[in-house]
Amino acid sequence: NQFQIKMFWKHSIGVAVLSKYLSAKSNHGNPEQCFISGLLHDMGKLVMAYYFVNDFEKVYELVKNENSIYLDAERKALPACHNEVGYFLAKKWRLPTLLAKTIYSHHSIQAGSSSFEQDIIVNTADGIINCYIPDFLNNNTEPGKITGRYFAAGAQKKMKLWIESSKNWFPEVQFLIKDANQFFIEK
Repeated sequence: NQFQIKMFWKHSIGVAVLSKYLSAKSNHGNPEQCFISGLLHDMGKLVMAYYFVNDFEKVYELVKNENSIYLDAERKALPACHNEVGYFLAKKWRLPTLLAKTIYSHHSIQAGSSSFEQDIIVNTADGIINCYIPDFLNNNTEPGKITGRYFAAGAQKKMKLWIESSKNWFPEVQFLIKDANQFFIEK
């Protein structure tokens, strides 16, 4: 299995920390709820990697061989994507509705949704983390180069200034992410 659990959690912690930061600084969503949503946004990937190993491997190979982003490879290879699997589990586990909705829609933001603000924050944080911190599911990152395909249209529009200015403020957040990684997963 190609899944690297430590790198998965580093990505998730990065998205959580950045979601809280962006929420607080931009006044969109609740910072604490955005942190939890950021932490759990990709839980469907975790489930797929451990319980649908062949499907995960198929997606992983597409990411590596076609230089595609993970979501595009999922859409090409599978009947359901990680956000749908994560949403199913969030509902089954009776997690808060807002959290479940953000897990589901963190790649496809719907204006007017009750989770709209939180979805925008988590999508933006996920996209920025993908643009700055390469990981095993994201081999096409040039650290610091903003790649529009990581962001949903709604986030690109609403968070444009944050995305475009990320090189100015992201170094500050990297220290927060490093501290969180040391707390949660480092020895």
